[in-house]
Amino acid sequence: MKKKKTCRFLMIALILCSLVAGMVPATVSAAKKTGWVEETNGYCYYVKGKKVKNKLKKIKGKTYYLGSDGVRKTGWYTVKTKSKGKTVYKAMKFNAKGAYTGKSQSVNAKMIKKADAVIKSQKIGTGVTTAEQKEAALKKLFNCTKKYGYGRVMGLNSRSFNKRKITDSAYKMMSKKKGNCYYSASAFAVLAKRATGLPVRVCWGTSTVFNEKRAQEHAWTEVKLADGKWHVYDPNAARFSTRKDVGTYAQEVSSVKSVYKAVKKCEVIL
Repeated sequence: MKKKKTCRFLMIALILCSLVAGMVPATVSAAKKTGWVEETNGYCYYVKGKKVKNKLKKIKGKTYYLGSDGVRKTGWYTVKTKSKGKTVYKAMKFNAKGAYTGKSQSVNAKMIKKADAVIKSQKIGTGVTTAEQKEAALKKLFNCTKKYGYGRVMGLNSRSFNKRKITDSAYKMMSKKKGNCYYSASAFAVLAKRATGLPVRVCWGTSTVFNEKRAQEHAWTEVKLADGKWHVYDPNAARFSTRKDVGTYAQEVSSVKSVYKAVKKCEVIL
């Protein structure tokens, strides 16, 4: 008799335990993420289950930047930070594992804000990480830039243009929405670098993209894609050239070397 009562009691206890367990949310028993976690878009850092975002963070003596998507950045990346109580933008170089290398340089805050506004207007998000996402972003920014009108810029040519004028030229083109090929190449280069983080450079020299028989001073942009090769992007020629035999979007440099002859090249650091 006692054995039957004991068995009945145990059965009831087991049923009650099962019911209570079913009422407890699964998340309670799940361990919170902590430290570095490899996710689809890259490595993220968690503190007590919360992903760190938009922040420079020192971890085990090394400094990392976790972007708006929480993914640690590599290569040159522009960081918004504070200096003497003021908001400043600084381009910092991070190694392949995301650790700050100690190399940095100041960036024009006004230009960065303008570029970010243009990128946002094209509905390009902050989580641009895959090759497909980067190429889609480049396409949107190219189509946006090639819509800018032409405007003469006195005194700006292949002899006077230099790397110090890229930032100013980009800002003026994005603000006024008109300018010459140097403005156009600079604007697209800044936007492409800021949105994708890919290696981007502004090139200037001569080109026959407008007239097959006559080379003229010109500037364009080159981007190194996932295939490891540099490709020509020429939004100015895309709008104003009448040549149908020359592509102006993502053409491998080697395929258009007879059309584009660079005298100087300058990689954009943002």
